[in-house]
Amino acid sequence: MKLSGKDITDLLKSRFSIDALGQGNVNFKTDMPEIGECKYLECCVRSDDGDHDSSYSVIHFIDHDVHIMISGSYSSDDGCDFNHMSEVTPKEVVKIEYFTVK
Repeated sequence: MKLSGKDITDLLKSRFSIDALGQGNVNFKTDMPEIGECKYLECCVRSDDGDHDSSYSVIHFIDHDVHIMISGSYSSDDGCDFNHMSEVTPKEVVKIEYFTVK
C-alpha cells in the first residue's frame, strides 16, 4: 500500500528525532523496514544573508514516490540543527551564470 507524504512524515515524527533524520543517522532497512526502499538524495548547506546558513537533507521514499525534506540551520560553531520536515517535489531547473572574460 502506498503511503502519502503526510502518512510518512507522521510515521517519521513518531519514531525518530527530526535532527537524527536530517543528519542521516537513521538506517531505514533496519529501523523501519515496513517503509520500503528509500535513500538520501541530497544533503546541502545553503548560504543565507546573516549569521547562519540553512541546511537540508532530502529523502526519497521510492516505494511511495514521496520526497521528504528535513531542513534547519547551520553555523560553524554549532553545526547543523534540523527542526522542520515537509513533503517536497523535485523540479529540474536550468541555471545560467555569467563570468568575467579574461
